[in-house]
Amino acid sequence: MAAPMDSVYLIMVDRFANGNAANDTAVDPNEATAWHGGDIQGIRDRLDFIEGLGISTVWLTPITRMRTDPIDIHPAWHGYWVADGRAVEGRFGTLKDLQGLQSDLDNRGMGLMLDIVLNHVGPDTPLTQARPEWFRTNGDVIDWTDDTQRRTHDVHGLPDFDHSLPEVAEHLTKDGVHWAKKIGPTAMRIDAVRHIDAPFLKQWIASVQSASPAPLLFAGEVFDGNPIIIANEAKATGLTHSFDFPLHYAITESLCEGGDLRKIPAVLTQDRRYPANHQWITFLDNHDTARVATVCGTQTKAALSLLMSLRGVPSISWGTGQGMTGKTGDESRGDMRFERTELHQFIADRIDERRSFESLTQGETDWLKATDTGLSFARVTPNEAIIVSVGDAPKPTLPTEAGAPMWLALDDTGIQRWLVTPALGSDFSDWVARIQAESQSTTNLTLVIGASAFAAGSDPAVGGWDPSQAAGPGPVTVALPTGGVVALKTLKQNEDGRPVWSAHPDHFVVVEEFAEGEKVTVGH
Repeated sequence: MAAPMDSVYLIMVDRFANGNAANDTAVDPNEATAWHGGDIQGIRDRLDFIEGLGISTVWLTPITRMRTDPIDIHPAWHGYWVADGRAVEGRFGTLKDLQGLQSDLDNRGMGLMLDIVLNHVGPDTPLTQARPEWFRTNGDVIDWTDDTQRRTHDVHGLPDFDHSLPEVAEHLTKDGVHWAKKIGPTAMRIDAVRHIDAPFLKQWIASVQSASPAPLLFAGEVFDGNPIIIANEAKATGLTHSFDFPLHYAITESLCEGGDLRKIPAVLTQDRRYPANHQWITFLDNHDTARVATVCGTQTKAALSLLMSLRGVPSISWGTGQGMTGKTGDESRGDMRFERTELHQFIADRIDERRSFESLTQGETDWLKATDTGLSFARVTPNEAIIVSVGDAPKPTLPTEAGAPMWLALDDTGIQRWLVTPALGSDFSDWVARIQAESQSTTNLTLVIGASAFAAGSDPAVGGWDPSQAAGPGPVTVALPTGGVVALKTLKQNEDGRPVWSAHPDHFVVVEEFAEGEKVTVGH
């Protein structure tokens, strides 16, 4: 039986390991846009290496039969141009190979996450020829801010399923049920959720879950930096997990690129908007982003340490521990190097540490201090707490129930941590209860923003970054999350009603620094 999904390792199958040269076709490892020969057998051969990193769940990019020819300059080996949603791509192996991988993982107490593509197929693939009426003909998405267009138009020319057709829904549901029954994975990763009809996806998840021999997790890729948008998708579809793009951007932009560290609590303050028991898969890079070593450079260890100190299920990409670099596309999707580097061991230690301290995986998050250059926060359970200090944040004041703190070394990262346990005869139940109460409460503050200006920001009380829902104009009282942090920007409107955003950096409100009813000046 697989272990709970507490860590994820992303493998882009063609770029990992070639275990069976017999299934190679037109392979050229020296050409960035060519197939390199990675396959399922190569993954099976390297499970000792993956397990040694401490990973619980292996995520594979799509293994379904796919279009294998390039489109113009764009290569096909990534796997997202599906040709047959119920067959294994021959270049990767066979159904028996995939079942063998699942069995190998089961024997190690590890899990498998399969990548499922429901929005589209590859151009000129069997379904587009046999069932052209199953696909919309609205052309490419032009306005990426238009939700209707995103869901009913083609993404970069890929044939877009019409999910409103019962026969399409039935076909795609059978795809999902096929893998649930034939493989029995721990989880399914749903590609391109913002382009899929939400009612269809909700029914698809329910149907596949109902037909699965064992409980399944469903992790959605909602490629957006706004947690409100992702939370709404999770509510509408029934996703159990979402990939945390907002936290990805907040960490890389603040810690690695010199931005304001308050971006991080401003994102996590919105956890209250997600469905109960929802979980986040957190990451610093994946197959669609620049590599963390490129973005963070000397701050890579610090970023990993911070990621591993926050809530969620951390995901590590193939080659991250080997310092692989790249900014976009083929450059960041290089071949795996099987080196047990110092960074590889550092990641393994952090994953092991998370399992050693319940507060790092189950703890509530209490923001103790937040400035542009320093953060301190606590991860708290009734029996222990870990205090984390980032940047120049002062050492926080401990609660009266705390005993003496024990320093947890994170050498050469600039991040300090302390383990705190309750004094004899007490516990942290009151601390946990206060955090939980604050996560459901608000504080009324009056935003002073000028007679003709509005304030839009990260919380729904100020529009959730939607300018049409901004607060204002003029002074306005809003209910902001108690114990949280909110990012704000001022804006005005043109004569035609279009917003004109302030060019100044975000203004951050650390809510606990203000009393109920107090005025907060926003703008410059």
